[in-house]
Amino acid sequence: MTRSADHYFAIIPENILYADISHIAVRVYGVLRRHADKDNGTCHPGRSRIAKVAHTSPSSVDRAISELVRIGAIEVIHRPDPDNPKHLLSNQYRLLTPPAHDDTPPAGDDTPLPLVTIPPPASDEVTIVKEPESENENVSQLCELLADSIHQRGHPRPTITKAWMTDMERLIRIDGKTAAQIETVIKWLDAGNDKPSQFWQPNIRSPKKLREKWGQMADQYKREHPQPKKELRPYDQPTHRGCDNCDHTGYISHQDQQDRWYSTPCPDCQ
Repeated sequence: MTRSADHYFAIIPENILYADISHIAVRVYGVLRRHADKDNGTCHPGRSRIAKVAHTSPSSVDRAISELVRIGAIEVIHRPDPDNPKHLLSNQYRLLTPPAHDDTPPAGDDTPLPLVTIPPPASDEVTIVKEPESENENVSQLCELLADSIHQRGHPRPTITKAWMTDMERLIRIDGKTAAQIETVIKWLDAGNDKPSQFWQPNIRSPKKLREKWGQMADQYKREHPQPKKELRPYDQPTHRGCDNCDHTGYISHQDQQDRWYSTPCPDCQ
């Protein structure tokens, strides 16, 4: 059987999980554990390698190593370069077994976590809590909508795959588009009432392509469907705001075409 990278893992001892160290230190320990020799528990990955795999910076790796040394989880051994003793190679790390902590729960502890309860309302009224709309449900519905749209345009209805769901989810989470915006664009493509939508109809046949061409389509959609301009108040429309220069009230103020206010001075201020 071919073994993929998904099958590899590193075991994190409970003494590390419950130790008073940062989450980055726990992650760095896992990287060292994954690189360590199974017989002697040593490894020597470079700082940049550890930082890349742990998704952090080399300086954070240095701090994490210091934390692991402090709790007795690893030993750092400096390795001089045989060809140039003044130059050091990457450190060698030896994984150790840190001492147990008093506050570490036993391995067989099956005590359930406390439940978070919502206090009842003060009166006899029934409080209805609206469940938040599931993002996965939005993704699924948008994929179904796009698949139906493609089928209505005369193409075979595509199968909604995991890749489809992933691309649609990224369109929302990474690209920052709302479900309503995506639905509007899909329905705009469906209608084909203008030249841009007619152009994009045969080209947008997957969420991936929808993401790639979103910027161009959005620009063309805005040109075809301009937002109505904000209606300005009539020039010199009177309002009773009072005088800007004194405490007298009841004098007329005006609003110009740029939506800026100014006041007619009262007789005492002229």
